[in-house]
Parts: sequence; C-alpha cells; structure tokens
Amino acid sequence: MISIAALLLFTGLYLGLLIVMLFLAITAKTTGGRVASIIAGVALLFVIPLVMFVGIFSLRAVPMQTATLESVSPSRAGAFELHDEEALPLLAAPQVPPDPTSAVAAPAAPAPVNVETAAGTWAETASQPLKAEVYPSYSAAIATQLSSLRETLIAESVLQRDDQDKIIEPDSIMVSGFGSEVTPLVSQCRDLLVKQFPGVEVRSKSSGWPDSAKNQLSIHLGLANLVRAVASWDLSGEQQIDQCSLTLELAFNDYQSSSQSFVTEKPWVESFDRFVSMYPKRRFIVGYSSGLHSSESQARSAALADAARQAAIAVNGNAYSIIDERHVVDRFAQRLSRDYGEVWREAVLIEVPDANQINAATATVAGQFHRSAMGRTYQQIGIAVLVIVTILICTLLNWITQGYYRGRVLLGLAGVVAIGFFLAIVFVS
Repeated sequence: MISIAALLLFTGLYLGLLIVMLFLAITAKTTGGRVASIIAGVALLFVIPLVMFVGIFSLRAVPMQTATLESVSPSRAGAFELHDEEALPLLAAPQVPPDPTSAVAAPAAPAPVNVETAAGTWAETASQPLKAEVYPSYSAAIATQLSSLRETLIAESVLQRDDQDKIIEPDSIMVSGFGSEVTPLVSQCRDLLVKQFPGVEVRSKSSGWPDSAKNQLSIHLGLANLVRAVASWDLSGEQQIDQCSLTLELAFNDYQSSSQSFVTEKPWVESFDRFVSMYPKRRFIVGYSSGLHSSESQARSAALADAARQAAIAVNGNAYSIIDERHVVDRFAQRLSRDYGEVWREAVLIEVPDANQINAATATVAGQFHRSAMGRTYQQIGIAVLVIVTILICTLLNWITQGYYRGRVLLGLAGVVAIGFFLAIVFVS
C-alpha cells in the first residue's frame, strides 16, 4: 500500500508540475519567461518518467510470501526450474519417517506440465532382464540370474552338442534351498527353468543341498547377511523389509559356478497395485525415470519429473506441480550393466497431499493467476495514460507557442513515448 501511495503521489506531482509550467508559459509577459517555462516542462517529460520507472519497480519488488516454487519443464527432461513469480502458501508435505515435520512449497505460475504422457513406468529397454547390482525383490533377482541360463551354459560349452549339432540337454534339474525364506523362491526358480528347458524333468527340494547325480543340473539358493529394517513408508513401524545377498550356486558334472545379487525389498516398485491396497486411506504415486541415464542424479531428476507430472493440478487449462523432492517417501536406484558401460534408472515413491490441501492449493494458484493478470492490466492502463496525457500536454504547448518550439516539444514527446514502450516491454510483457 505504501508503494501504491508513493506511485500515485509521484503521478500527481508530475501532472501538477506540468500544469504549473503550462500556466507560467501562458501568463509570462516576456519571451524569455515563456521559453524558460517551456524548457522546464520539457525537462519534466524526461525526469518524471524515470521516477515512474523506479516506482513501478519498487511496487513489483514488494515481497508477497517467502515460499519458493519448483516446476517441471517439458523442454528439459528431468530438470526443475525456479521461478520468481508470486509464491503460494506452503503446502505441508506428508508426515513420513525420518522427517515427519517437513513442508514443501506449492508452486505459483510454473511452466506447464505435460499431462498427455501415459502413466509412469519403467520403459522396456531389453528383451531380457537387465543385470544389476541391487534388485527390488527376490523375484526380480532370480528372474535376472536365470533369464539366460541355458544360453550361458551353451556359450561356455557346459552343454555339449551331439553329432547332429543338437544340444545335449541335462537328464534332470534339481532346485533346492535352505531356510524358510528360500522355500517360496525354490518354486519360482523351478517354474522359470521349466520354460527354459522344455522336456527336461525339473524337481525341487524344499531344504538342504540337492543330491548329486550324473548329468543332473543342480541349483541351490541361499541367503546371506539378512537384515530386516522398518519400512520408511509404514508409519506404524510394523512392516519390515529384507536386505540381504541372494546366492545362486550351480553344478553340472564337473562344472561349478556361483553368483550373488543384493536384494533390498521395495514392493511398490513392481507391485504398486498391491502396495496401495495395503494403505487405502493414503494416496501414493510412483515416478519412474524414463529410459537409462549416465548418472544417478539424472535418473533421480527424471523420476521426480515423472512424479510431478502425475501429481499436477489443472488451473486455467495448464497443469502445475505441487510436489518436489521433499515429498519423497522412498526411492530405489538401480545401476545396470550394458555393453557400452554402466547406466542408471530410478523410481521414487511419493505421498501426495490430501484432497483438502490440493483444493486449497488450486484455489490459491487461481487467485494468484487472477491478481497477476489484473496487475498487468493496471500497468498497461497506467503507461497508456502517461503517454496520452503527455501527448495532450505537448500538443497544448505547441498550440500556445504557435509551433515556435515544435522541435523541442516533439523531442520531449518522443522521449516519453519511448520510455513508455520500454516500461511496457519490461513490466507488462
């Protein structure tokens, strides 16, 4: 309000001084007095617009609120941009361990979010599962290790060829494991091997090591360094997740090999529908990085961008993001091995604010949008009035002096019009 009053005061002084100069020019009894008054009036045409410039700048610099905002730019995949538009009230982030009091700023006038893309998911990048150092589930680890077992045994000449160049299959396959945690994995491993070795008898043993036999492919599953931790998304602290090393030992006649994968359970990565069914009163979304990225930070940005797109709110035909990294409940980063090197992909679990908070944010964005539009309209009107009044005064001065000082008057008029256009470009466009 102080800035607006100061701006109106400067405008009144501007018009008042011009009227005084006009009165002095009319009532002056000598040519010198008229010339001095006209020159002073023309000087005001340059000085006061500069004061107006400072006034408008100070008016726009009044702090609204201290919240910052972040939005997703569709032109830069996975990158967040900061904008200095009017900020919105803070939108509280969901309370999750270890920081249940964190808050996130709601966005104001960010770049539109692309809402036509399909729901987030990891894109299929290969016909076979990609080998990684860590997996979100036991199933994913086993599926990757056994995805090309037969081709690997053929390539390493473990499985020989007969005279007709046909592969000599194992007489039988035995899958075993040790421990109650491994028992469900044994049946999954058996099902995968049945598909890879059609016509070969695949048996399983719930506990202990497999019995040795000639031409029998033996596979033994084991868990090491098993650690159970409380799930970060579970506010009750009752749900626990496993973190361990899954070992797969293979033996066929004289051939033996062993492989190991690290598993940290993230059930929301692969079975999101079942995960959300466990928490019917909470709203989760998962953001997936699109494609493969050369660094973990790029994959994280892409995953956050996908989540922000899914949680966008629509205002005046545009979509605006209401979440950022502080809404992340859990994340899963995976480094994959490719022929050309190592790449990254990532998924983030985000809890979206409830409906009341979203409605409040939508209303606030709409209000800020309306006030911003009205402010631009007032600026346009103010600049137009300044230019029109200056033109009228200069025309009147030219008529009083009967065109004697037309050059100076037109020069002052051109200066004011130029400054008006400059103000319009800087503050209105």
